[in-house]
Amino acid sequence: MMESQLNTLITIVREAGLAIFEARQRGVTVTQKENKDILTQADLLANQILKNGLLDAFPGDGWLSEESVDD
Repeated sequence: MMESQLNTLITIVREAGLAIFEARQRGVTVTQKENKDILTQADLLANQILKNGLLDAFPGDGWLSEESVDD
């Protein structure tokens, strides 16, 4: 069971990493959050891929990240 979960996690993280790589190749817009932290389109894209993939794969788990509201 644990190996299956690990493989799922690796697949989702690789998908997010590839999306970041491709976004950087195209160039990303850099903005600032209200607290002045830097935020890029790649940050938001990776967050969305990770959130969607992990919550779909592990629906009983919660989500907490730097780029989205705590659930």
